Amino acid sequence: MTPLARATEGIFVVLWFLAAGAWFYGMRYWFRFWRAQRVGDAAAWGHFRQWLKVMGVFTALILLGFVAGAVGNFWAGGWK
Repeated sequence: MTPLARATEGIFVVLWFLAAGAWFYGMRYWFRFWRAQRVGDAAAWGHFRQWLKVMGVFTALILLGFVAGAVGNFWAGGWK
């Protein structure tokens, strides 16, 4: 495995762990939104907006992971 492939593999793993952390952090706001929505609290939409922001970060991290995987697999010689 080339040094670039090894580096992109490490980056890939780190990005996916960060994405998993972002997912769980986003669930914190989703559950707050869901609970506030059930009792009719007006603050529910603030939690929803925060959840959308965190899910945007989650999506960006997943996409960056896919890019790192593509670079490592196609241009750096592959992960073997």
